[in-house]
Amino acid sequence: EGGLAVEAYGRVLALEPRHWTAAFNRGLLHQKRNDHAAAVDDFTRVLQLRPGETSTYYSLGLSFRRLERYGEALDAFQKVLDADPGHADAYNACGIALAATGQHQAAIDLYAKALQINPLLAEAYLNMGLALHEQARYEEALDCWQKVLSFGVAPPERHFQMANTLNELRRHAQASERYDQSLALGYDSPE
Repeated sequence: EGGLAVEAYGRVLALEPRHWTAAFNRGLLHQKRNDHAAAVDDFTRVLQLRPGETSTYYSLGLSFRRLERYGEALDAFQKVLDADPGHADAYNACGIALAATGQHQAAIDLYAKALQINPLLAEAYLNMGLALHEQARYEEALDCWQKVLSFGVAPPERHFQMANTLNELRRHAQASERYDQSLALGYDSPE
């Protein structure tokens, strides 16, 4: 998917190496294809041509995070927040990177900041629920899962995660219902 477009942007960049939008768009295509190392190269190129490009720093941070280069991801997201302190998605993305390194409370604080800015950011509730669950704060995690489900954007995995939290709270009947719902929606358990 997107292979022809990646090649086309490559031809543009061969003819005009300073064409930053071609590099940015190719980076986005690399992300979509899960080629995050190539995306990092393209986003770095854009930032050499257009320093301070906030959307590029955000995209660069996402790719660093997918490569598990969390320090570099956090640096990129911080540049976004320095330029735009109201960027809820950047707070959420920082939280994900911190949670991946086991810093769950710091991540929860960032998710809360994201939700102060945008109370409809379902992904921040989802991520906060995961971090709270990791800290065995199950009632609070359950509140987050319920909020995610209230938005109507809950794929089967969310029902499964809520079932796990309910199970930890020893609400086995409710957990069983959520497990069944996740399976009915097509959840394919990794076990």
